[in-house]
Amino acid sequence: MKWSSRESLRAQLRTLFDETPAEPVGPRCRALWLLGLVGDEARLPFLKALLLDSEADEALRDTALRVGSKLGLRLSQEEFVQLHEEHTRTGATGLSLEYLLLFARLEAFGPTMEGLLEQLTPDDRARLLITTRERRRVEGLRGLTRRHRLNLAWLDEDQARCLRPCVGVPQPAAFEEALFERWYWSDSFVLEDQGGSGGQRNFDVALAQRARPEAWALLVEWCQDLSAHELERNVIAPCWGLSRAELTRLMEACPELRQRAAEGLMLSVDDLRAHFGDGKLVQRLWHVVRARSFAYLSTRRRNRPSPAFNWALDVLREWREARHHVLYRGLCDVGLVPWVRCHLLEHLWDHDPAVVIRWALVALRYPDNAPLLADVLLLAWRTRQPDSRPLFLAVLKGSDEALQALAIAGLVGLGESGDGWFDRLLMLSNSSHPEVRLQALAGLVQQGQRERLPSLRELALTPDDPGLRAQAIHWLGVLDGEGSRPVFSEVLAQAPSRERCGVPFFGATPRSAPDVEEAILALSRLGGDEDLSVLVELSLRGQGSRLLDDQLVYHLARREGRVVEGVPPHCDDMASPVTRSMPVPRSVMRIEGKRRVNEAWPRSVSSMRAEPVLDTEMPAHEVVPRQNGPWDALFSEAERAALEQVSLRSEEQGMADVLSIEGLLWSWIFFTSGQGQSIPWIVEEFEQVLTRRSMLERAVRECPEPLGFKLKALVDAADAAYRKVSRDDQGRALSKRMRLVYVTDMWWWHRRPVTGYPGVDLN
Repeated sequence: MKWSSRESLRAQLRTLFDETPAEPVGPRCRALWLLGLVGDEARLPFLKALLLDSEADEALRDTALRVGSKLGLRLSQEEFVQLHEEHTRTGATGLSLEYLLLFARLEAFGPTMEGLLEQLTPDDRARLLITTRERRRVEGLRGLTRRHRLNLAWLDEDQARCLRPCVGVPQPAAFEEALFERWYWSDSFVLEDQGGSGGQRNFDVALAQRARPEAWALLVEWCQDLSAHELERNVIAPCWGLSRAELTRLMEACPELRQRAAEGLMLSVDDLRAHFGDGKLVQRLWHVVRARSFAYLSTRRRNRPSPAFNWALDVLREWREARHHVLYRGLCDVGLVPWVRCHLLEHLWDHDPAVVIRWALVALRYPDNAPLLADVLLLAWRTRQPDSRPLFLAVLKGSDEALQALAIAGLVGLGESGDGWFDRLLMLSNSSHPEVRLQALAGLVQQGQRERLPSLRELALTPDDPGLRAQAIHWLGVLDGEGSRPVFSEVLAQAPSRERCGVPFFGATPRSAPDVEEAILALSRLGGDEDLSVLVELSLRGQGSRLLDDQLVYHLARREGRVVEGVPPHCDDMASPVTRSMPVPRSVMRIEGKRRVNEAWPRSVSSMRAEPVLDTEMPAHEVVPRQNGPWDALFSEAERAALEQVSLRSEEQGMADVLSIEGLLWSWIFFTSGQGQSIPWIVEEFEQVLTRRSMLERAVRECPEPLGFKLKALVDAADAAYRKVSRDDQGRALSKRMRLVYVTDMWWWHRRPVTGYPGVDLN
């Protein structure tokens, strides 16, 4: 394939399609997909013939349907009936009526289609009605940063690549009207009588068709009994859910929902302040942030994350006082899991990056802030923030080499220069850390040291790590595109196919490996006919992706004089694939799943830092790092090894916690101490502490003697301390609050604190 005009590409692809053998089907599907990128409506008869050919491979017909949807494919009633009956009769195709309507528009609605709808079940007709909803990603999606919104918008632009779009192409009004009338007067009653999923199906139809007065009235009626969580999950969270304006309208029609919406922080900031009062609203926001952190660490399926966290992020962005009393406090609380703190940080970056940089300069002093510092450096590098230069220079003075690699990349991106900088790069280019060495080599090339290019090219081809290769390829594309063209071509030549079973891969995240994507962007920046021919061949070999499609479409438009942007898409924005492959410090590893953490302190304990003093000028509060306690000498190395063996056995039996046995012990000791009773625990964290006490009981039984006796003595001392600050209520307060009945003979579940925050909350 040779890159040329649109007409020439069409002819080459059609010839390739006709001359390619029918088996395997993958090459023909790929040629057909590319034909959709360069084609126009004149290709529709050819695509329709493929779709209607019952002898053609199912994957080829599916590809023809998707390609046709990009070009405005329309089918007659008879053609819809033919394809659906073939699907029903043989079961050999996935071309059901519901699936077809996602991609093809009905030419006209008449008796033939009406007869086909009569043959469907009420549930099938309801699903069809749901897919006819308005195609939009509403502004009601909460908790998204600017980067997330860019990625969602990018994915939403090409529904044909989605495995199964949640919204179909627009259909004739008469078709939708007939479906709705049938559902409103008949099918909804049948589904209601079915119970279970039938009621949920009715609810989804009313939500999808809420623009109709009849559907809106039903939606208001059915929302009255929803809890705050159900309101968020069923009405707000879906991408076709209510916008904030529609939610306000729902509250006016159904006032009893206002309290539940307020609990979920779904109201506007002014309404929330009027409902709670400023002080209680700040407390509620902090409780939601803490609960999200707890849910992230919890190993219990019942403790799922509350959607209120996403709404809280928007409140924190819009309300200045909340930013100072909750957001800044959360950034400084090493008791919160890194994921939650990083999410808070990125939202603050979208609002005020200068504040984030000032905070990071202070946070450098404390190792627990490494996850956030890595995110700050990545954000600063992506956006080329000039004010971030002092932060990059400060990180270079530290000892964390992975963070140093990010700082060097940032300074190179800002065009740092000078004798001192050149000497520093020379020294760093000899580092044993591969990321530091790579970024330093890129900086030296930028400073005119062209003799360093062979080393950079070698890094682009030899490392086993695709992320490291991607970084090297990125800098070669920026600093030496013409000279490194053979490197980019070699990387793409070695790229394996992304297809499944030889057919095109359709998915919600159609991305290639980062090194492949960087090589694609490097050739796209060059933009010559030979470079683009390599990209076309890459797609034909099975490395097609949304990013590659975007590059080809851009250069076709550029060739035809229809492009005003100076650079191809994704070559100079926050979504650049190299940001997925930048070095991440080992100290930044997140805790995920049930992986245990061998540390003495539980992650949920918030006393490991001083309470921050809020400062409106500089919200970069000093954070007290974790301190080693006097218990470090309690267990010998042999005893620790024995405890680890007990932990491993528990993990094999599915009974492990994120903490080691030592961590479980000191979680209980700390909670029962005077210091622990002064911490603002939430009830969910209190329940987690009791769960860990139960796990500790199991560990005491399984530990060999005399280690088991020693561990029991320590646990007994903490138990005695807890009995002094709690009373027996047979577990009634906790059961009522958590809406569960705890059936256990373990005494600690039957008691509740009489002092401290858990006691006040349970009272």
